[in-house]
Amino acid sequence: MIPICCALCQSDISSLPVRGCYSTRLWVAIALLEASFHINNFVLFYIAAILEKTKAIKSEKHIKELTSVMMKPALIEGFESGLFFTAMLAYPQYTKELSWVMAGLVSIGIVRRVL
Repeated sequence: MIPICCALCQSDISSLPVRGCYSTRLWVAIALLEASFHINNFVLFYIAAILEKTKAIKSEKHIKELTSVMMKPALIEGFESGLFFTAMLAYPQYTKELSWVMAGLVSIGIVRRVL
């Protein structure tokens, strides 16, 4: 919700014809960021399910996990997301750029998990 709220703050209805191009690019960046979050979640839990099934087949009891399922680490996790969202709140004029960077880093994490 934070990126969406920051984008809503940037989209002033009274100046929409003047800033229409910027507004469209901003919403494309936000949409891509949100899409990368959903793809990341799908990949995370799909791979976690596969790893759990593999672990059950091999019955490896010596693996210590912090969660009830095995999850591969990612490039962007909770702390990094918090930094990006704090930056969006502190500097809303850079929401578009921060969204592109964060979506790119989340995508790199998705590729790393799949590989």
